[in-house]
Amino acid sequence: MMTQTFRARTLADAQQAAYDALGVEVEVVTTRCVPRPGLRGLLGAKDVEIAVAPVPPSSAPPRRGPFAAAAYASEGSTPDVTALRAELRHELRSIQSMVLRTSGAAPSVESDIAALRAAVERLSEPDQPRSGPLGRILRQTGLEGKAAAALAQKLGKNGRAPSPEALRDALADLIQVTQSPLLESGPALIALVGPTGVGKTTTAAKLAARAIQDLNRSVTLISCDTIRVGAMQQIERFADLLEVRLVAARSGADLARAIVAADTDLVIVDTAGRGPRADSPERTLGAPGMENRGKTLRSRCVLLCLPAALRAADAAHFAKVFAATRPTALAITKLDETRTPAGLVHGAVATGLPVSLLGFGQRVPEDIAPATRGAILDYLLPRAAARRPT
Repeated sequence: MMTQTFRARTLADAQQAAYDALGVEVEVVTTRCVPRPGLRGLLGAKDVEIAVAPVPPSSAPPRRGPFAAAAYASEGSTPDVTALRAELRHELRSIQSMVLRTSGAAPSVESDIAALRAAVERLSEPDQPRSGPLGRILRQTGLEGKAAAALAQKLGKNGRAPSPEALRDALADLIQVTQSPLLESGPALIALVGPTGVGKTTTAAKLAARAIQDLNRSVTLISCDTIRVGAMQQIERFADLLEVRLVAARSGADLARAIVAADTDLVIVDTAGRGPRADSPERTLGAPGMENRGKTLRSRCVLLCLPAALRAADAAHFAKVFAATRPTALAITKLDETRTPAGLVHGAVATGLPVSLLGFGQRVPEDIAPATRGAILDYLLPRAAARRPT
């Protein structure tokens, strides 16, 4: 495999340099820290260097052929969406059956199937209002996809602007909330899963600090993020400040042993920003009864962390990627970084999960609060007197 190296001050900048040079179809092979050139390098400054390999593009299917043939019944004709949807679903079932029969199928095949299924689902979504009072509301709130369709259905398309109370009630119907996992009585396992950069490590530190300072409960921190550059150093600093035990888990077996060995009130698990894979800690979190394999019986809370600015398509994607972890609730983060926190609704609609926690800054432990419908609606529809939750 031919690789090329790219260096920058951060991992994100190095990846962007690779994308700019080679396109988005690249795979990161290795990541490491290297001394920065010149005097700064002599003083200890570091850059991030990645090695990437281009992924050969898949050949596009011919315009005429057995796949989705119903869309091209005659030259120049308008595709029959109903026939196309039915044929796409049939082709997806055929592809899935083939993958199940084939041992060792490549992960890229499964991701391609997921992408095709998402495309079929988008065909099924009704058109969103683009004008009038409802269209203006959707633009202001950033709602789209299934969330926008559900809101439109609740408000009705009568051409009149809904009252503020009716709009808040309709939005409230789309979102369920549940209590903070810190309020669970007895020993508990709290795990944080979700994409990279969403703030899982900071959220884990906030929960640990609140548990220790406000509830006088003992905590064990487990970090499964041994891939991201600087991840262990970040959570080690938090563990030192909080004076709690930190355990690194590089595999599912490591995580299982760490949970069994923990003798604290709470076990808080910080995971890497990736979907569950075979023998990964994220996959182990979804195993039935994992939290009760030791001497201590624990309640189980797996929080899927999603950013407040999340688009509807990305919410649906992450809901599928992290489904194997069996999440029990949502933690919506980065509320301070967007003016249209539609991810509050997109995440709830895509996953069907209640929202448990709201994160709105980097301060530990101040910038986190239990989710309430009132706080969520104030973020979605700001009022002059709306305040940040405490």
